[in-house]
Amino acid sequence: RLEWVRRGIYSGAIGYLDSELGRLFAELERRKLLTNTLVIITSDHGEEFGEHGIFDHGNSLYRQSLQVPLVIRLDNRIPPGSVVDEAVSLRDIPATITDLTGLGSGILFPGQSLAERVFDPTRPADTIFAMVRKAIRQPASYPAAQGDLSSVAIDSLRLIRNLGSGQEELFDFLRDPREASDLRSS
Repeated sequence: RLEWVRRGIYSGAIGYLDSELGRLFAELERRKLLTNTLVIITSDHGEEFGEHGIFDHGNSLYRQSLQVPLVIRLDNRIPPGSVVDEAVSLRDIPATITDLTGLGSGILFPGQSLAERVFDPTRPADTIFAMVRKAIRQPASYPAAQGDLSSVAIDSLRLIRNLGSGQEELFDFLRDPREASDLRSS
């Protein structure tokens, strides 16, 4: 099936990236630079492989399209193995870079340093906003084919609103990570 071909291609790309990151880390270690190098690994979007009947990205605001990996490494500032469990926003990356490198006193960026989350896990989670514009030449069943989409995530809840159709969906992504059960229709 086409879904398995797409998954295979995607897995191959991830494997290649993993290999190249291994080479980068080995070279930084060889040059004795790894300890003092800030490394941030992330992506601009996730990918859907048939969840909600959707493929690719840029046509919905479900978790599969929005959730991306985010790895931050700086040996002298971030304790190894530190994990932030709640959702964060990529808008926080510039503030995180300036905070961790000491370059940012007085520089204003949107968002807040994610380093604060590592050292203060009791800090309240951010409200996360996302939007995608209406997609053209998409199957009519894809959410973005009907109009612009917006979403807001607070704690473990995500509300998705289709601005074209007016349809809304509400998910508890901690209890329902695949966002399969719309709380508004239960």
